[in-house]
Amino acid sequence: MNYKTSKVLEVAGGNDREGQNVQVAKKNGSVQQKWRIQYADKMKARQTKGLDAEWGFHLNRPFYIRTKMITGRTVEALPNGNLVLRTIFKDRKPQMFTFSGIAKTIESIEYPGKSLDI
Repeated sequence: MNYKTSKVLEVAGGNDREGQNVQVAKKNGSVQQKWRIQYADKMKARQTKGLDAEWGFHLNRPFYIRTKMITGRTVEALPNGNLVLRTIFKDRKPQMFTFSGIAKTIESIEYPGKSLDI
């Protein structure tokens, strides 16, 4: 959630299907706005250790952003900057993100220099 705007990531229309758009919306607490962070098991590039206590993320440790909807699909970044829901595949880079301790942003592994903008 963006604490300044109270906006969150949301599965568009609440449609839990392959390729469904993920968008930014006002927080309403619905299931299509609930996510969990799942860290990737073994990724050696850009690994540093430690938890950023202020933000609650492990620094530069790869993770997936998975919906809490019934299928548990994950967010995937597209080349055009959009986000969609996809079936999760281990080590699929467009589905993996890291938290930058320097910029304090969630960044795409597949598209370096790009981060989530809510």
